[in-house]
Amino acid sequence: MKARHILFQENLPKRWTVGAKVDGGYFAFVRHPFRNVESETVCKRLAQEMGVLVLPGSFFREEDKGERRTGDESADRWIRFSVANVDDDKVKKVCERLAECEPLFGWSVES
Repeated sequence: MKARHILFQENLPKRWTVGAKVDGGYFAFVRHPFRNVESETVCKRLAQEMGVLVLPGSFFREEDKGERRTGDESADRWIRFSVANVDDDKVKKVCERLAECEPLFGWSVES
């Protein structure tokens, strides 16, 4: 599992950053680079347009009565990737697709 996480981190596009590994290393929470775009929106487009199925970080966070947070636009920029159930080639392919989606989606990205 450690080797899979290393492979994932080595191939992850530079604007995408790993924030945490959880559940014994089966998952990684990654901060997406798109400014002012919610994780659910990013995940939906990744699935529909890139064939990458991931879960938005917002699914793992309790919201205050369904209201959005204010003053912390980065709070909803986390995506959960599974690294346990895919082989090395798929890990590399997912990372390639993340790099491909940056210009394709047309959203502003951090430099």
